[in-house]
This record gives sequence, structure tokens and C-alpha cells, in this order.
Amino acid sequence: MQNFRPAIALRLFGILAAGVIVLGLVNVSLQPQIMRAEVIRIWDAHMLAGTGGAYRAFPGHRWQTSSSTAVSTWLGATSWDLSLRPQHVLVADLNGRGGSGWVVSGGPVSRIDVSGVRLELYGRAVERYTPGFFEGELDPNETAYDFFLVRRFGSDNATVLEQWMNIARGESRRALAAMTQDAQKNAAHVQIKSDANVVVDRYYYPYGL
Repeated sequence: MQNFRPAIALRLFGILAAGVIVLGLVNVSLQPQIMRAEVIRIWDAHMLAGTGGAYRAFPGHRWQTSSSTAVSTWLGATSWDLSLRPQHVLVADLNGRGGSGWVVSGGPVSRIDVSGVRLELYGRAVERYTPGFFEGELDPNETAYDFFLVRRFGSDNATVLEQWMNIARGESRRALAAMTQDAQKNAAHVQIKSDANVVVDRYYYPYGL
């Protein structure tokens, strides 16, 4: 009996140790997606609120914010409307293993009013950083571009009418977008390109929104 108890204790200890290792491996494997979900959540909240900002995560999941205009690295607009610059959003969390993590940047491409309906076309780049020696390294093959057509009801009230995810992905691919007003059709014309290929070419009429 005296020899049997230590054997049980050792077996239980082995089971617990294996469980801890498995949980640790699961946490490491899920960490990138958990980090991605959080930076996307912050960016989406700003888009719907119509506000801009810059955020960077520090160890311990502490977020530092800046009241200054966000410096967006996203270059997906066919032409820039500088008046929309204050609504750009930059969210970065590179606190993963080896400096890995995500940077999401972007903002409104254009804003128009069609028969009293305010529409905004948003775009963003989602960049993934993989573990590096001193800091994380950008993986250009994982960069994705998303676009959103937003109807704005007020300064802080909006709804997403359309969304186009992963329009372009990879090092050699880029996405460009534009929204213009077609006076003859009394409609908003949205066009999104992936490289030289037009992937979205649609008209939106106020009575259908």
C-alpha cells in the first residue's frame, strides 16, 4: 500500500503536467487569432462611431491611446480626401511571441450625400507580423484589404450596408477603391480594384437604402 500511493501520486502529477502543457500549446496557437479579433474590434468601433484614433498595445494588454490624428499606413484609396484624414484609425498589437501580432490601419476613402443619404466608403489593411529575432517581421503574403460601405445617420450612428473582405491578399497584390456621385443616375458609384482588375462596380440608389 505504501508503494501504491506514491505511484498514484506520480501518475496524477504526470496527467496534470500534460494538461498544463496542452493548455499552454492551445493558448499559443490561439493567441494570434485572439489578438487579431481585438484589434479588429477596436477598428470597427471607430468606423461605426465615425471617429479616428491611434492605439498601441503594451505588455499586460495595456492599450495606449493618442488624441492626435492617426497615421495610417493604408494606401488603398484611388485619390485622397484630406478632409477625412481625422477619421483614420491605426490599431497595433505586436506583443506576441517574438514581436508578432497585427496592425490594422485605414479609414474613409470618400463621403458623399445622395438625396439626403450620407454614404461613406471605408477601407483598411490588415497586416500580420510573424516572430522575429529583435522584433516582429511583416509577412506581406498575409496582408489583406477589406472595404465597407457605411450609411451614416448621425455623428455617432451608422450601419454597414455592404462589406468586401480579403479583396486583395499577398505581397504582389494591392487594392484601390473609390466612391463617386453619379448625378445623372442620382446614385453612388462604388468601384474597387485588385491590381488592375475591377472586382466591384456597383451603383447604390438612395431609395434602395
